[in-house]
Amino acid sequence: MDSTLGRSVFCPKNGVHLTFDVVLQTPYGATVVPFKAVSADHKLENNEIKPGNVGHDRIQQAGADESIGEAIRKWYGLPKGDFEKIGIEAVFQHKKLPSGKKNTRLTICPISAKMRGGRTYHLTQHHRPLSIDKDYISLFWKNQYRASCKLKSKDQIRWAMDQIAIVVADNLGKDNKNIHEADILRVSGALSVFGVQLGPYRTNGYDCEHSKFEFHKYPPYFCPVEIKKDSKGFKYQEKKYFPLPRAVVLCLEHNHKKIPEHIDVIELQAFDNILDSTL
Repeated sequence: MDSTLGRSVFCPKNGVHLTFDVVLQTPYGATVVPFKAVSADHKLENNEIKPGNVGHDRIQQAGADESIGEAIRKWYGLPKGDFEKIGIEAVFQHKKLPSGKKNTRLTICPISAKMRGGRTYHLTQHHRPLSIDKDYISLFWKNQYRASCKLKSKDQIRWAMDQIAIVVADNLGKDNKNIHEADILRVSGALSVFGVQLGPYRTNGYDCEHSKFEFHKYPPYFCPVEIKKDSKGFKYQEKKYFPLPRAVVLCLEHNHKKIPEHIDVIELQAFDNILDSTL
């Protein structure tokens, strides 16, 4: 199944029509999906772009096992049944690569889904969905905390919060010299109570490259996690990786004044603020 975008989405210059990678905005944030945005005068055959006359711009499967509609159903926990219409916002993102070439992706943000003969679901896009810091706690995290409190015992929740508080106290206390940032990994068991499973700690690339977030009714979301004592230290990754991939910074203190787009921050010393925010 291909999904029509309409002629107005692509604006080719000088008659040049291209195909673009697709990024899907999920409840957890952006993820690259195995689809291609294809212009009206072309088509994909065996992942190769060829002339075509479909007459409209569209999202086409490019090795994916499902349609873009089914991907949206999965990520947003929508019920089974035929879609009558899916409302989206489509935005082109252009980034200049170190080679000088321009990398263009089409980001799709689902905003609504109408079931055939049924109701319309309005899909919420959360700002910084995986972030908790002293100034901001996402609604997505608040909902996950409430869900965890219903699924877990009071003793489990109390233990998890206590473990996080202990690690924060050890690292920010007076006797904190020579404590390696990897000590923060002691909170991994506590975070798993709330649906965050840190991947193995590596010495190359992101610290916990294969980390998993699994919130409430939604499918697992795999996202790299970088361990920092303070988020300002993430500026090293900003210079090293281009384009900067989606990631979460797990830190003791959030002091980065301008965190990049698609980068979330979990500030451990502010984690207990979620208690007051969900009352």
